[in-house]
Amino acid sequence: MAPKKSKAKPILLGCGGVTLLMLLGIGACAFVARDSIGGVFDIGRATVAAEEFMTDLDAERYAAASGQATNAGGCQGADQVATAQADDLGARLSGYSIEIGDESFSEDLENVDEVEFFGTATIDGEQQLITLELVDEGGWQVCSFSITQ
Repeated sequence: MAPKKSKAKPILLGCGGVTLLMLLGIGACAFVARDSIGGVFDIGRATVAAEEFMTDLDAERYAAASGQATNAGGCQGADQVATAQADDLGARLSGYSIEIGDESFSEDLENVDEVEFFGTATIDGEQQLITLELVDEGGWQVCSFSITQ
């Protein structure tokens, strides 16, 4: 009587091949997405920095707000914070709301180094438009801050 052939080897080889293809596919997707994921984290850190800056202004902590601003590379942030301090903006500011601008999201999220926020602030009981521009200089800093009536 002839020995029976086992069908286990072809099945195991087939499953191993499918598993290998799946792992290669997952690895390729992770490689393609890694730069975009980094950009999303950058935007998240910029959002936290913008919120901290506005919170410090609202609480009249000008030194802290000024420390989050930069005037490197043509930015006007630190000067505008000093102007806000001179005008005693914090005492007149009674709330704010900001959100990230749509143009901050581009197809290429891998090189996010500038983010713009828009919103409103209640100053002396009136709603006014505010704009914040942040730049990444090894940490997110306010580059410009403006109030529009």
